[in-house]
Amino acid sequence: MKRKLKPQFAARKKAFDSVMDAYRNANDRGMGSASIDGNGKGVSNPVRPTLTDFRCDCESIIDKCVTEPGMVIRFRACYVDFDSDNPIDTERYADKVIGSMRHNLEQGVGSLFIKNGLYPLHGRSGYFTTIRQPRGSV
Repeated sequence: MKRKLKPQFAARKKAFDSVMDAYRNANDRGMGSASIDGNGKGVSNPVRPTLTDFRCDCESIIDKCVTEPGMVIRFRACYVDFDSDNPIDTERYADKVIGSMRHNLEQGVGSLFIKNGLYPLHGRSGYFTTIRQPRGSV
């Protein structure tokens, strides 16, 4: 008989906080441009996801969890638009605007961040970590 795994509440909350902080701080500059002249230098890793990719992935996951139109507005007001350096202020504001349902929302979004590979962001098997391999070795 298989044992049912207990939900990892702390890991989900940490994933939610970490990814949402990176989402708020991702100042996306859009598409870049390149000058085509003979004095070029090496390009960055083309496989590595850009900030646009990261923001799109975050928004698609948030759209899966937060479906009610009124809740979408409250979620964005609390976790995207509210700017405070202190995470406790964000928690208080979210508790005031969303109520006690915010815990379920954070846990659900955090579990999807982990499941879809958005968390961890850096380090081994992180979202922004890619391994460059020589051409033809794959």
